[in-house]
Amino acid sequence: MKRISDLDNKNKKNPRNIIAQVDKILRRNDIIYWLEAGTALSAVRDGKIFDWEHDIDIGVWKHDIKKILNALDDFKKEGYKINIQKGMPFVDNIIQLYCPLGDDGAKPFPDQIDIYLYTKKNDYVYMRWLQKPEGLFAKKRKQLFEFSVLMVNEKLRRFKSIILRIPINLRLFIFKVILKLHVMTSSCIYHRFPSKYFDHLKEIDFYGVKVNVSADTDSYLAYRYGENWKIPDSHFNQAGKWRGVKARVLLKMSYLAIPSIDIELVKKYTYE
Repeated sequence: MKRISDLDNKNKKNPRNIIAQVDKILRRNDIIYWLEAGTALSAVRDGKIFDWEHDIDIGVWKHDIKKILNALDDFKKEGYKINIQKGMPFVDNIIQLYCPLGDDGAKPFPDQIDIYLYTKKNDYVYMRWLQKPEGLFAKKRKQLFEFSVLMVNEKLRRFKSIILRIPINLRLFIFKVILKLHVMTSSCIYHRFPSKYFDHLKEIDFYGVKVNVSADTDSYLAYRYGENWKIPDSHFNQAGKWRGVKARVLLKMSYLAIPSIDIELVKKYTYE
């Protein structure tokens, strides 16, 4: 497989370079994916990535995690830096890929891929923001949880050397206890969609690459961004309008299972 720097070098701002390689690696690993969030909106409505964006949003099924981890090895071989769950020792809702620089050191466009993992339950699919508790004492809950992550991920720059004096097995035990308490006693925002939106996909042409989007595109984007999604709104994020869309719901973290811990993930896939 050609590296990014070898592809279409005449135009470093051509997103096709990145899109084509991401599509090829995911398809080669038999991973069903679709354009998600702002990338789906910009692709369908404007036919391009928004000028102010630097990343691509992709959705996948969480039950494909074994295939996804295999694909991550392929991305690493191509020079991508990888961060799973923002340095946490489990996979729940997000994997971030940082694209390799060109031979001249220039950043490609886009320079980051955000992969969101969805879980199907009953007639809906869910993506949980476990790392962002809501409600009473949310800030303190988040701080405690983030501290517990530092105890098990020694690759984070914020890691305190004094913690190293605690045996890893004890640190891991403490993390598991805090994670369980965090999930069982907290609420957070979920992205929730009727499963029909991702059960049925269609291909569109995006910078010369065939990529998947929801087959019921208009309905999906209305559910995700509101009925006025076809009208560009530069204040959508700044004005907090995204908070009122149907796709965002507040639920108990425990609505989905506690994620399985794998300490090897932080050793292999932590990039700051």
